[in-house]
Amino acid sequence: MSSLMMTKKILFPIQLVPSCILLIPAAAMLFKVRDWVWSPADFVLGWIFIGGTVAAYKFVTSKTPNGAYRLATGLAVLNGLVLLWINAAVGLIGRESNPANLM
Repeated sequence: MSSLMMTKKILFPIQLVPSCILLIPAAAMLFKVRDWVWSPADFVLGWIFIGGTVAAYKFVTSKTPNGAYRLATGLAVLNGLVLLWINAAVGLIGRESNPANLM
């Protein structure tokens, strides 16, 4: 029973954090904010990106009590998410369709 509770304790933030963050674009679409149109695939991809980021942070920092290590890991994982999100949204090199963005 203890391992089941531990699993729920670990998985809850991984499920809750992306869902709460994605309420922002959902609300923007609900209130018809101009130029904010997401498809269901965009929400799924966003949930995977954010959920993967939270899971990576939880996995890497699960065994360390060191606060500085947790902060550095959080910044590194967040940096990776931002880089991935920007590249997926508009690309970093030239236009969105530039093949160099696939790096």
